[in-house]
Amino acid sequence: MGGQTSIREGLITFLISSFLIVSLFAYSFFNIVSENRQLKEELSSFTAKEEMKTSESLEEEISNIYILLEGQSSHIRTIMNMAIRNNHYETPHSAEHHGVSCPECLAIYQEVVKTTPNLPGYNGEHFNKFYRLPVKEAIKNAN
Repeated sequence: MGGQTSIREGLITFLISSFLIVSLFAYSFFNIVSENRQLKEELSSFTAKEEMKTSESLEEEISNIYILLEGQSSHIRTIMNMAIRNNHYETPHSAEHHGVSCPECLAIYQEVVKTTPNLPGYNGEHFNKFYRLPVKEAIKNAN
């Protein structure tokens, strides 16, 4: 039983750290894009057409990087769900199926939701729709 606890704690630590790293990268790039827009507005009266094209291409490149980070975040969520599913079936859990209906799995999802900051854009909408809201509902139904 002690080995199972350490595996579960290691799994939770890995999942939380992975989500935090990707979330921080995505949040940083989102801030860079918004700061670039502000600078573009301030400097628009002072720049020539060629410089505007350069600024637009920079904004496009930053936007593309953010899209790649969103994809990476989705990949990490898939790995997280697979790890939680494997943990559910490898260790004895009280519920038959994994997910928020299992109290042990719900505790892991709760920890992930609690430590993941609010994310901007599509990433945040997806995380709220598929993680925050179901976990909140499951907790409300459990009480």
